[in-house]
Amino acid sequence: MLDVEFLCVPLLNIKLLPIEDNLNGEIYVYYSKNGAKAMQKSGWFAHEKVRTALHLTYGSGTARFMKELDLPNVIDGKASVPEIAQQIEKFHGDKRVVFVRASNSLKSIQSALNKDFPYEEIIAYTNVINEKVKSLPLHDFAYITSPSQGDRYQKLLVQKPKWIFLIGASTAKSFKNSHLPYTVLETPDDRCFRDTFYEKLKTFGNGESNLS
Repeated sequence: MLDVEFLCVPLLNIKLLPIEDNLNGEIYVYYSKNGAKAMQKSGWFAHEKVRTALHLTYGSGTARFMKELDLPNVIDGKASVPEIAQQIEKFHGDKRVVFVRASNSLKSIQSALNKDFPYEEIIAYTNVINEKVKSLPLHDFAYITSPSQGDRYQKLLVQKPKWIFLIGASTAKSFKNSHLPYTVLETPDDRCFRDTFYEKLKTFGNGESNLS
């Protein structure tokens, strides 16, 4: 029987920003739950035009969160960044597209769009280093969901883990020269991580494992 202990280490502090823009989007694109939370906190989902717009998420976790808010038109973007960009151009090219993002976002999806594709952006949150976290607990595996997390993780890492699981090509770039073992998940969601993790865990045999 495999014994796994899960640890959550908050490498970043998330601050939701007030959204005061006049929102006229027909499709809103989200990189994470934080964008949706900022929209909710600012009261925009109470506006009928925003509530009934299309909401496309990068990752199933964000989609599940938004569906819990009873938004009627949530699209679960179970795809890679290039595939999502193609979806936007092919199916939503005639719509007013608004990206809801972090202040320091690498804008991976926007970069994958054709250069002349029109879109707007909302800066919905910031993610800055959590200075209170000075070290990482001993662990065998790690789950990293953003480039900012990846950079901070590598700076704090002392003991090489057995394996690291990453979301997104942008996050993978931060590990390219690290000489650390990692897998980029096929789809950006927790369920894919769960399945991939337990499949990989089998290759290491029985015993206790820590995941951060």
